[in-house]
Amino acid sequence: MSFLKSKALHHYPQIVFKNGTKMLWNPILKQSFVNRPEERVRLSFVEYLIHEAKFSSSRISFESPLKLPGDKGSSRTDIICYNKSFDVDLLVECKATSIPINEKVAQQIGRYNQALGAPYLMITNGIEDIWFKDNDTTMDHISELPETYSSTNATIERDLEYWKSRGFLGNKDMELANNQTQAFLNELYASANTDVRFLSLGLEDGFYADTYYGIIPTAEDLKLAIAFSSTPQQETLIHIVVNSAGVNKAFLTLNRTQFMSGENTVVYMLNEKGTTEIDGQNYIHDLQNLSLQSFISSIQDMLKLYS
Repeated sequence: MSFLKSKALHHYPQIVFKNGTKMLWNPILKQSFVNRPEERVRLSFVEYLIHEAKFSSSRISFESPLKLPGDKGSSRTDIICYNKSFDVDLLVECKATSIPINEKVAQQIGRYNQALGAPYLMITNGIEDIWFKDNDTTMDHISELPETYSSTNATIERDLEYWKSRGFLGNKDMELANNQTQAFLNELYASANTDVRFLSLGLEDGFYADTYYGIIPTAEDLKLAIAFSSTPQQETLIHIVVNSAGVNKAFLTLNRTQFMSGENTVVYMLNEKGTTEIDGQNYIHDLQNLSLQSFISSIQDMLKLYS
């Protein structure tokens, strides 16, 4: 099968808090959903459709019921896109990033399409996409997207409000954030050169550490995974996962909102030795105006003494 780099990459679903829990917001259905891997992929692809392909949100549907031959119940589609005459035009099947796209999945979407008759089909796991053209008797791979679903190359306005609505900045941080904050987040999360992955670290809920991380290789044969994450208190946390030779060695976290106000400048480091409290002011200077590269250098200096 012919795979393409996923269009869902570097697009992020909207976030809302419900009873202290981060939930995914579906802008089509206007309701929140549990933050599950497949749902993140589905909503990230919708973000691509709306903001980069400039596809009309009014022509996107979710969870449409299907009655297939031999089924006792009804199946449901992930995404259907309609043309301007509101005929079915594209059927999308979404899988979690941990699920490989294989022949079995292709057979599944082909079976669904027997009831729909969409001319185009697409399978995505948020990392890779595969597209098909339905030619009545065969499903043929296509290596280029249909024009309707191709990127318009339009500039996506990823301002501070964008990053707040995606769960990366808390509302309290908005008064402290500036153009450098926006540039930092754009480089970390929106650059085509940055590998971004959703990491589930299994830490306590209060860390809000299960989120998207930008993976940054460093000169010392070390990788730093860096994340911004908002909290129900509308503050912003910064998390850093230190990975050496494929093994996570340490987790560092600081409260960006409290750090910049001077209320709490501690950086907490968790590793096999336990928890260490580090005075972050000795290493991180003028956090509000730091570039991504300067922040990485500050963390590297800290690690030299505490790793």
